[in-house]
Amino acid sequence: MRENLATLSSDVQVDVLSPGIHVARVSGDLDLNTASDVRACLERTLDTQGDLIVDLGGVDFLGSAGLSVLAETDARARRNQRRWALAGRHRAVLRPLRVAGLATSLPCTRMCRTHSMRSLPGSQRTVLRAVVCRPVCLVGRRWENVVVYPRQPESTGSAEHRVSGDLELAVRADPTHLSLVRSLANSLAVNQDFDLDMIADFTLAMDEICSVLIARSWPQARLVCRFDVGQDWVAVHASAPVTTTELPGPDSFDGKVLAALTDATESWLDAQGKGIGRVDGEPHEDRPRANVRFVKRKDAPP
Repeated sequence: MRENLATLSSDVQVDVLSPGIHVARVSGDLDLNTASDVRACLERTLDTQGDLIVDLGGVDFLGSAGLSVLAETDARARRNQRRWALAGRHRAVLRPLRVAGLATSLPCTRMCRTHSMRSLPGSQRTVLRAVVCRPVCLVGRRWENVVVYPRQPESTGSAEHRVSGDLELAVRADPTHLSLVRSLANSLAVNQDFDLDMIADFTLAMDEICSVLIARSWPQARLVCRFDVGQDWVAVHASAPVTTTELPGPDSFDGKVLAALTDATESWLDAQGKGIGRVDGEPHEDRPRANVRFVKRKDAPP
């Protein structure tokens, strides 16, 4: 199956609540594709405008890149001696915050949802930045398109959770494709009859490993995700040719988030450029490949 993709937009609008206090309303997906623009907006507000409330009520997905933005915002506010707080926390936001250990460490506040910022006089409303990700149409050679297809059994991984490749996703290693990866992960988790928290964790884990690989991949490289589905578990192996030999360690922010989301995880670098999904003749296929693998069980022990 091949698809043309359109990215989900993320919009940031900053309004004046009162003199010296601004509200940044974030909507859409806050992931690797949009994090840099959101970060720039929040940094500029803290540096030049005053105290800040970040309203996440319109956020549909909060990935590890977005979590990093919030942690950096907290550190920047402390350095600048500014007050700031999160508002509009809901399920799609609270689960990632709790997994990352930020739910209780970041300041939060409540806002009256019945009062619209749009009702303020025009002189008091300041739109600092709007981030719009335009649809991307992928055409050309096969490796530039999304390819999802069944795989023949192949032995990779441990004996208990062997990633035989019941399903493989091949996509250009670009942040605009993260929404597709998350959609596939969500569908797999639902089919496994995972509960709501486990579905959210599995989807967030997929976003995490793909974001790690995409951020380190060569331009136009191909990201491959292979899934193996057991009776009560799903194993995932993702791989891409990368520009660096450094991968997140277990003590890094990314490593801790992934460990909290999954039941088993490992990552390694193949200097010979071998690995799943390798196709001779495609861009950067002879480069070292980074690999990340994790397992999510339906009934994990406490």
